Amino acid sequence: MRGLALLALVAAASVMLLAPLYIVEMAMGKFLKPSGVSLMGIAYVGVVASVLAYEAWNRGVARVGPARAGPFMYLMLVYTPLLAIVFIGERLHFYHLIGCALILGGIYLTSRGRPASAPVEEAPDL
Repeated sequence: MRGLALLALVAAASVMLLAPLYIVEMAMGKFLKPSGVSLMGIAYVGVVASVLAYEAWNRGVARVGPARAGPFMYLMLVYTPLLAIVFIGERLHFYHLIGCALILGGIYLTSRGRPASAPVEEAPDL
């Protein structure tokens, strides 16, 4: 299944699963009050953070390969607290720095490649 088709299928399934919960909230009198800011936020999440980011990631993986791209998924765990610090006033704690250092160290170790002198182990024949 193509990437965008899979994304559309996941989005449709998500809407079907969340629709009953939204109906319950509406029955309780809780409605989304549309405003310019809320509609822009929904459009950003729906288009930029979902479709465009998904497509960019898939193209990057296709270009460099999954083995090289995979470790960089963990950068989301670095970006999230940094963005929370910048935009919502989260306080920087020592555990943020430790986590970032461990993630960046892991990415470095996995992306630097195998030394030329390291023997390649082959799987035993079964």
